[in-house]
Amino acid sequence: MKKVNLILFVSIWCNILLAQNAVYMNTMAIGHDTLNSAQYNTLNAVAVQCPLMGGMAVYKARVMLNWMLDTVIEYMDNCGSASLEEMKPIKTQTSNLNTSVYPNPANTALTIAIPLQLEEKAYFEFFDATGTKVEEIQLKANETVLPLTKLADGIYFYRITDTEGNLIKENKIIVLH
Repeated sequence: MKKVNLILFVSIWCNILLAQNAVYMNTMAIGHDTLNSAQYNTLNAVAVQCPLMGGMAVYKARVMLNWMLDTVIEYMDNCGSASLEEMKPIKTQTSNLNTSVYPNPANTALTIAIPLQLEEKAYFEFFDATGTKVEEIQLKANETVLPLTKLADGIYFYRITDTEGNLIKENKIIVLH
């Protein structure tokens, strides 16, 4: 029975990866930046899955949707395991802080400007295109500079939250050295 379950799991995983890659090859790989309804539905069906089941294709589909729709869609990775700390949902109540993250595209450093009071704290999380967290820092009042020299060229996503987990700002940044 376990062998049948493993074969079924691998088959599902391969189909998910094939579906995501097919959309990629017919859009971004050839320079198209729009999706037709079938491509959107395919990516969305992959993006809402648990990454533990769908693998890297889930993150790739999410990045593609965010890039092509020029937005940041927040997915709740509820995979049935409370022990996965990275998969906790972010509160969506946004803050009214006037926050700037610049320049975009960035070269050697990224500046995060946030008007924090003396006792306030905020956190900056930086993710690569696969959804892997590459940096997490506590922001300083007014301005924080994040060096980018160790990062490869590419598309990155960031999220700024307060101490209660409320979303302050999220978006994408392009790093070009």
